[in-house]
Amino acid sequence: RIVFNFPHSGSQRVHINRELLHNFFQSARSHLKPKGQAHVTLKMRPPYSEWQVELQAKRAGMVNVSVLHFDQKQFPGYRHVTTEADAKTFIAAAEKEARLCKTFCFLVKGGAVANAAEKEEEEGEE
Repeated sequence: RIVFNFPHSGSQRVHINRELLHNFFQSARSHLKPKGQAHVTLKMRPPYSEWQVELQAKRAGMVNVSVLHFDQKQFPGYRHVTTEADAKTFIAAAEKEARLCKTFCFLVKGGAVANAAEKEEEEGEE
């Protein structure tokens, strides 16, 4: 599993952060073993929700298999550092902030598990 919690390019430009995600998925894809997963955690409000994480993964040949609530307790010693010096302190453990954070789990397209997830996704769109 490859985990990228709260990615950010350092730029507030949406298209740059979309490209960051796309490049991450392309790179992760080449390092994952069969059935290996790439996880990306984002806060689900603008501008992060506008980065189209699922589309960037799809462009890189990956498929979403689940979306989970971010659980900071799964990462002992984790401390979020912001790219803005003037930004308020981010505390994912705080109930309000935690509700806004989602972890997207992806697999490389083509594997049996990924194919089943893709089929389920397509059936949901009908």
